[in-house]
Amino acid sequence: MSRQKEDGVMETTEPHFRSKADHILTAEDVHEEHHLNASFQKMFKSFDEFIRRGSSWTLKKIIHMDLSTGQYSPIGGKSFFPIPLSLSKTGAVLNIQNKDDKRFVYSILASIHPHSINPQRVSHYVDHEKELDMRGIELPVTPQSLSKFESRIR
Repeated sequence: MSRQKEDGVMETTEPHFRSKADHILTAEDVHEEHHLNASFQKMFKSFDEFIRRGSSWTLKKIIHMDLSTGQYSPIGGKSFFPIPLSLSKTGAVLNIQNKDDKRFVYSILASIHPHSINPQRVSHYVDHEKELDMRGIELPVTPQSLSKFESRIR
């Protein structure tokens, strides 16, 4: 970007405009325009703010544009896996020791029916499974089905 200062000297700068990282969780999300469009809108907004802060700037050329991607590998909600001792010692994280795909169900039931003795045992929660409406929600629960579950408990 460049501009001519009052003394006639040409000033140039190379500002950097970035957008936030966006999570694309499914193959269908890649084709949805709102993800990429939102990123461009964020950069355009930053560009507009830059120009407003210092008048008379003009865009000479775009030197570089970079689109970075990374693999997102969330921890699944399937069955038991050990957590670090530093987390389990605090008592802030309950690690249900299940062998099926119902980790989400047991976690919700553990919050509704807390147990002070061996709360990680599935046996505390299996009798309460019918309390949750899981119709049409595949197990293990995916991030996409959370809204369906949440809408039923409101």
